[in-house]
Amino acid sequence: MYCELITKETTMKGLILIVLNIVAYVYCDCPHGFEHVNGACYKVEPLEASWVEAKMTCRILGSELVVIEDAAEETSIEGMLTQVHGSHIDEVYWLSGADITNEADWRWFTTDGVSTPINYTNWGHNRPDNAGGQQNCLVLSYHGTKTYWDDVNCYERHSFICEAPYNKEEVIIG
Repeated sequence: MYCELITKETTMKGLILIVLNIVAYVYCDCPHGFEHVNGACYKVEPLEASWVEAKMTCRILGSELVVIEDAAEETSIEGMLTQVHGSHIDEVYWLSGADITNEADWRWFTTDGVSTPINYTNWGHNRPDNAGGQQNCLVLSYHGTKTYWDDVNCYERHSFICEAPYNKEEVIIG
């Protein structure tokens, strides 16, 4: 990720009042702290949160909980997680999927209120299982360079991955 921040300051002085105008031109491929991987921007967040808290945190960062649309994207995320952790760790990350509205109807939920069916899946063996009737949120389980999906209780606390669009446009702040 490369961001260049250029500021231009213009001041006008009065007897008591000093007016300071700052216009910042920001050129970024991805938001600050996000990594560009194959056309999207991702942030692996080690903070552990519930599914709702993770969604809210991603939203604050101008992104969404990750939506894995196909095997190629999941392979890219596996590579990113291997860079972060190496191949000797097990970790669980929230994804944007859930079946909270209708049991076994797994959907991607975005913060704009839209839900879409999950078409690509990579469920672990005998998953989803809705153990105890309380597993309605989707996680990505990372095990030593490979991932699979599992359903868990939405109140559990896990790390998460935020996803933002890759943006090469000029943004003006000021």
